[in-house]
Amino acid sequence: MTGRELDARVAEEVMGWDRRPTCHGYDAWWNEMGWNHPVARESWSGPSAVHCAFTQWEPSRSYNDAWEVWEKLVSEDSDGWAIFSREAGAVTVEFFGEGYMGDRESGAGDFSVDGPFPRAVCEAALKAVAS
Repeated sequence: MTGRELDARVAEEVMGWDRRPTCHGYDAWWNEMGWNHPVARESWSGPSAVHCAFTQWEPSRSYNDAWEVWEKLVSEDSDGWAIFSREAGAVTVEFFGEGYMGDRESGAGDFSVDGPFPRAVCEAALKAVAS
């Protein structure tokens, strides 16, 4: 799955956002509170000729955006998740299940995903909503 496809699935299936156009002609992810993040890198000139640039929401590549996904996961089950650091910036994101009482050792959970932090968080989040 490409990064953009992964980002779209995470926005829709994990974050619960809808993709809709804005009044400025670009698509953005929306939630119940309104506009969230542009789907793609866009720029436009408004009525006062002010140039605005928007950055794309890319949780599979951006540490900041992936952290937003992580916060969503742990807000729903804070005790069930762990991140284990690996070498060269890789991590293991592991889900231990609701009410897990054992040791928090890597490999003891219900499932885990290895890789760079942003992609591992996104893939683990999709696994969690699928189960």
